[in-house]
Amino acid sequence: MITRVTIRNFKRIREAAIDLQDHIVFVGPNNSGKTTAIQALAVWRLALTRWLEKREKSKSKATLRTGVSITRSDLMVLPLRDMRSLWHNCDVMDSESRKVRAEIFVEGSTGAKDWAFGMELEFQGSEQIYCRPMRVSPDSEERMPVPEEARAVTVGHLPPLAGLQRIEEKANERSLKTRIAEGRAGDILRNLLYNVSEKSETDWEALKKHVADLFQVELLKPEWLSSGEILVDYHNGLRPAGKKSNPHPKLDVGMGGSGFHQVLLLLAFLYDQGGVVLLYDEPDAHLEVIRQRDVYSLLRRLAQDRNAQLIVATHSEEIMDNTDFTNMYAFLGETPKQLISRQEASQLRKSLSRISSSDYLKAKERGAVL
Repeated sequence: MITRVTIRNFKRIREAAIDLQDHIVFVGPNNSGKTTAIQALAVWRLALTRWLEKREKSKSKATLRTGVSITRSDLMVLPLRDMRSLWHNCDVMDSESRKVRAEIFVEGSTGAKDWAFGMELEFQGSEQIYCRPMRVSPDSEERMPVPEEARAVTVGHLPPLAGLQRIEEKANERSLKTRIAEGRAGDILRNLLYNVSEKSETDWEALKKHVADLFQVELLKPEWLSSGEILVDYHNGLRPAGKKSNPHPKLDVGMGGSGFHQVLLLLAFLYDQGGVVLLYDEPDAHLEVIRQRDVYSLLRRLAQDRNAQLIVATHSEEIMDNTDFTNMYAFLGETPKQLISRQEASQLRKSLSRISSSDYLKAKERGAVL
């Protein structure tokens, strides 16, 4: 489990240390830094993956000091036009013309062992950055060794789903992990569902039941066709009691609505990738109020059962009302703040409904107190 992440010079965050638990909810208005914190963890995992791929077998200290390239097209989790957008206020150089490094330092606990490891990012141009392990200390040239526990951490970033691929071919495990690291889980929804159905009949039946309860449809077992394509269909209605067949139309999963797709992805990911760190950016997207509450409660229960860590960014009042204040971080102002009382949770809820972003800006410019 990841217990803390410290972020420096990354997007909206100049510097912040955020303590994490088995589940944590980031709450705040739009453009307050919630997604930045989620993306920082995703970029840390992507940078670590690329570093291990390129430098794992190197024995040269010179090579180990040389950064590994990440291009703009690699960062699917962040749709960027220019890599300098990754830096706080786009400041890639300081006042003395030295490069400003963005840093993402992660601490965790695996079993009874605590570990820590950070990656630094260095700007190389609008299309490319370099990543490498952080220094052991600010004055040292020695780089942090990669703990075995950090290597084993799987981070899945699931942004709000914008749509599915029309055709999805069977992908190998390496391709799946790459697309997950790049935040492209929506491209492999059918693969995830197929994996669940093949790995465990019990898990597949449980997933089917969740979908039936939430959407009143019958999800059919995925098929891997000889063409290489994975087919996932569903009946647009439940089978009547006592009937051997479902009379409702059979449709491709791509014909479902955005909320249906969103929930399918959340569930498929949890069942296929148990024991991971799940970064859910607005899992309530595309869902009406009642389903927001029901889906969030289901995700929390499944994450606990499957030994997964749940990190959620939202501004859903339903999710706030169903989360204890000890599991919430407020993203208001310059630095994220962990809530310490129910009164603070109540004030946060009021601020989201009554105070606009322009009010915050005016208060900051004028030195006012809201």
